[in-house]
Amino acid sequence: MVVETLNHLRELANEGKGVILITHDLEAALQVADKVAVFYAGTTLEVAKAGDFTSGNLRHPYTQALWRSLPQNEFIPVPGSQPSPEALPVGCLFGDRCPLATEACRETRPQFRIVRGAPVRCIHAEN
Repeated sequence: MVVETLNHLRELANEGKGVILITHDLEAALQVADKVAVFYAGTTLEVAKAGDFTSGNLRHPYTQALWRSLPQNEFIPVPGSQPSPEALPVGCLFGDRCPLATEACRETRPQFRIVRGAPVRCIHAEN
């Protein structure tokens, strides 16, 4: 059923229709998506082309960790948990779990900026 539904969504997109698929199944999304918006704690952290996942062109540390957590990749879980909506941090929402986090990450929530052709909310994402 899932494959049939995904194929139908891809057909609609190929016909020029707008399609939005909301899912926690990253592998399924990548079968049909042109772009993937990665959310964390209710906020978009990165909008990547589907091909960015397999090419290693992911920009945000959470998106990279999410990709590595899949069984066919390194199967490394992302430690910790998302913050409660009632207790969101002032700075980067992923900051408490991010290996790149610095004091600057804790001070201000990053705005979108374009890195390697795509929007990302991370002050450490490199061009």
